[in-house]
Amino acid sequence: MTQTVRHVALLRGINVGKGKRVEMPKLVRAFEDLGFSGVKTLLNSGNVLFDAPATGSPIPAIERKLQETFGFEIPVVVRRQDEIRALVESDPFRTADPTAKCFVTFTGPTSGEVCTAIAADAQTTEMMADLQKRHGPGITTRNWNTVVKLAS
Repeated sequence: MTQTVRHVALLRGINVGKGKRVEMPKLVRAFEDLGFSGVKTLLNSGNVLFDAPATGSPIPAIERKLQETFGFEIPVVVRRQDEIRALVESDPFRTADPTAKCFVTFTGPTSGEVCTAIAADAQTTEMMADLQKRHGPGITTRNWNTVVKLAS
C-alpha cells in the first residue's frame, strides 16, 4: 500500500476580482477525480488540503486537471502540510509589530518562502509588485492567519 501524506495546494490568482472564477465544490471534485482523498478547501481563495502519495510531485496532474475543468491555466504551488506546520512553529513574525500585516509568499512550486510584515496602514499592492519583480510571476501569497489555518 502506498503511503500518503497530507498536502496543501495553493492556487495562484483565482477568485480575485471578476476573472478566473473557481467554485470550491467543483475544485474539490477535480482533486477527487485525480484520486486524492481527504480533499477540503479553506476559504474561497484556492487553498486545498488533500492526501496524496508521499513520493512524486502532484503538480503536473493538478495543473492539467484544473485547465481541463475550468478552461484556463491555474499555476499551483504544493507543500506538505508538515512543512507548513514547521513554518508556523518557527514563528517568523515573533519580532514583528503586533499591528503589522503579515504575509508568506511561496516562491517556488515545491520550495521557498518569503515572510513579509508591513505596517498596518500600508498598501499590499506595492509589496506584491516588489515580490513578483524579485521572485518572478509564479509566486503566490497568503496572509499569516490563512497559513496558520492550513497548518492545523
